[in-house]
Amino acid sequence: MSNNESSTIPEPDFAPSALGTKGYWDKIYNRDNVNYKDHGDIGEIWFGEASAVKMVDWVEEHYEDEKETCAVLDLGCGNGHLLLDLAELGFEDLTGIDYSPAAIRLAQTVAADKELDHIIRYAAVDFLAEKETMDWCTAEQKNKDGSEPTPKKFKVMLDKGTYDAISLHQKNKRDAAVAAAAAEEAGEETKDEDKIVLAENDDNMEDLAERYPRRVAAMMEDNGRLLITSCNWTQPELIQRFAHVFEYDSHLKYPTFTFGGVKGQTISSVVFKKKQV
Repeated sequence: MSNNESSTIPEPDFAPSALGTKGYWDKIYNRDNVNYKDHGDIGEIWFGEASAVKMVDWVEEHYEDEKETCAVLDLGCGNGHLLLDLAELGFEDLTGIDYSPAAIRLAQTVAADKELDHIIRYAAVDFLAEKETMDWCTAEQKNKDGSEPTPKKFKVMLDKGTYDAISLHQKNKRDAAVAAAAAEEAGEETKDEDKIVLAENDDNMEDLAERYPRRVAAMMEDNGRLLITSCNWTQPELIQRFAHVFEYDSHLKYPTFTFGGVKGQTISSVVFKKKQV
């Protein structure tokens, strides 16, 4: 990507947060595992049930005739609710990954209780870590002819809130200090090891949100689609930030509001297709 291209990528207008750390999500999902065991509550549905329904409906509308073969990957699956809905609609190649092992335990437990664990596969994977992800994708690919497998590719990739959380990652110690101070003010505890999360434990402090499009594209079929839902980024911002790897395909419509003469909406759901080299 040229310097001219990179200069057009919009910078976030929000501060780093504890929501960008693995420790935060491990704590949340450890709590949700207990709540599910005690009360049967699977936990929060990010952005509300309506956005989840819209995403599931989009997948069904566009891949109705491919339910047996369409490989779907939920990026940052959390409690797995999107895949549960798709399984109940008859989709058969469903996978969810999350870097929080506690989230995966919850998703697996819920799927088993709903007798859908033979359809949905879950794995603790940090998909921003290239080697870990490619090793996992290769292990997922099973060639019937017994030949050496190549990394599995997915036709549909779903993201509801994961890119938002990644965008809240702290890139340096100053950002980490800001996040820790905000957490302390909110009455939350933080640990030093939770403050900075870098894929593969590297030291280059790369913005993980900039790594995201490349890592997603590497797991996608050439004719695949990424459906991403965000509350931190507008549709034009997502299109700009992903432009070096993805092209805009379409978007989902939500109720709009007008403020100061400008029309907008509280969340954005954009469908991307991979740029062909």
